[in-house]
Amino acid sequence: MTVDGVEFEVVKVMGSILNPDKDNSFINLVKARDTRVFVDKTDFIEKTNALFNTDGKLLAVTRPRRFGKTVTAHMLSAYYSKGYAGQKIFDNLKITNNEFKACYEKHLNKYNVIYIDMNTIDGLFDGYSNKKQKVDGVNDLVDYFEYSIIKELKSSSEFAGCLEKHQIENTGLLETLLAITQDLNTKFIFIMDEWDLIYREYCNDEVLQKKFIKLLKNLFKADGGQVCF
Repeated sequence: MTVDGVEFEVVKVMGSILNPDKDNSFINLVKARDTRVFVDKTDFIEKTNALFNTDGKLLAVTRPRRFGKTVTAHMLSAYYSKGYAGQKIFDNLKITNNEFKACYEKHLNKYNVIYIDMNTIDGLFDGYSNKKQKVDGVNDLVDYFEYSIIKELKSSSEFAGCLEKHQIENTGLLETLLAITQDLNTKFIFIMDEWDLIYREYCNDEVLQKKFIKLLKNLFKADGGQVCF
């Protein structure tokens, strides 16, 4: 495949970042709920729906390890992502009860979701780092984070024409999202698992840490970024 004139091997991550549509830990639990311990916490979705278009729309969930953060992130992805439309994942779960029905139906599988698992990004970056051929502008994990998202957006039939018109580069994630938001009048839901990986696994790389924080601030704190989510 060629992106911006650069040939590279396609890594099988299509549909795992932009509008995921494959089984995940939450979906697997739902499928096995009759044979495994399953605690239905889908009413949490009602709380996130209530934050739409408010100053509380940015959530950081901090719990000890093994307390279900990934399952919760996967639940929200399965609920919001257009990729899961029609799969009826939540049938007979608490969020479909009459008391939640209106808000449940309003937001079910209606959004373009960007789902990032930083463990996966880090693993793919290791493989990329060992290749002789590199993509222009992709030199570290933060660059690869941006590049991975942009690559999927460019491969989407919904967004490809817009991004080709704007000639988006590989590490211009904010520029990419702004172009889509402004041209196509669409916003994204952004879900990131293991967001603190850079501070655990690259604890001595202060330059990389500052670069990542700057990117997150541009995406989620600056006015330009907030219009995209």
